[in-house]
Amino acid sequence: NGVLSGIENVIIGNCAGPTSASNVAVNANVIVGSSAGAASSTQSYYSYNTFVGYESATSLKKGSSNVFLGQSSGALLHVGDNNVIIGGYNADDAPTIGGNRTLNNTIVLSDGEGTVRMFIDSSGNVGVGTQNTSNKLHVSGNIVSEITASKNAPSAAATDSAGKGIMFI
Repeated sequence: NGVLSGIENVIIGNCAGPTSASNVAVNANVIVGSSAGAASSTQSYYSYNTFVGYESATSLKKGSSNVFLGQSSGALLHVGDNNVIIGGYNADDAPTIGGNRTLNNTIVLSDGEGTVRMFIDSSGNVGVGTQNTSNKLHVSGNIVSEITASKNAPSAAATDSAGKGIMFI
């Protein structure tokens, strides 16, 4: 690996850890898997991260307290703190700030091919089957409820401006 400076790292795997050797400092990371955490940037600073899986977080330049679990998990994320990415979600559609794909305080559950199953943003908004988290709960697809409403529980149904159904319970 090409770690220029760093302490308390555990790095296991072919080409795991930073592959460049210029201004690279990584501390207290666990990196397991071929090319895991292999940031190609010559300016990489990250600490307290866990990378497990082939090519997980290979583009991370700066970040701390992240968990990347699965092949290619977070592979295209450049900057981020306090994220949990499980599955093959590579962050190719993460917001770009200053030319860097950036996520903070986000939880992503995806399948091995990277299809997002659940996305929880930094505000606590949840997208199920979608990354659209403009509301507390956004579900892409049908919802089935097997809850029996009591006669005292208020409820109402309406449609939004796009004609999609909204139910308030």
